[in-house]
Amino acid sequence: MKKMLSVIVLGFAGFAIANANETTKVNLKDTESFQVNNEVVLAPDSVKRTMVQPSDLPEAIHTKLGEDEFQGWVILSAYFVEPEEKEAFYEITLQRLEQEELRVVKFDASGRIITE
Repeated sequence: MKKMLSVIVLGFAGFAIANANETTKVNLKDTESFQVNNEVVLAPDSVKRTMVQPSDLPEAIHTKLGEDEFQGWVILSAYFVEPEEKEAFYEITLQRLEQEELRVVKFDASGRIITE
């Protein structure tokens, strides 16, 4: 009888352990970021990045990307970045056609390249 009771108790314990939900408290200051829809939100006291469709970029940026300096490059991704203590800008990742070369360029809304 003791053996049968031990088997039943161990069975229930194993079932409980296998189906237990672990709750973990996350401190946002310890994480890099999390994504909500197309918006990437970084930890507090940081920046907010929102994905932008290339067609929705300001006309001034399209004009700049049409210049000789950017010939042969295509837009892979574009984000509108809003830092807390600086002016917002667009961060655009470009890839050179026929090569695996990547380039990240930051523009302000008027199409000027931002260098840091």
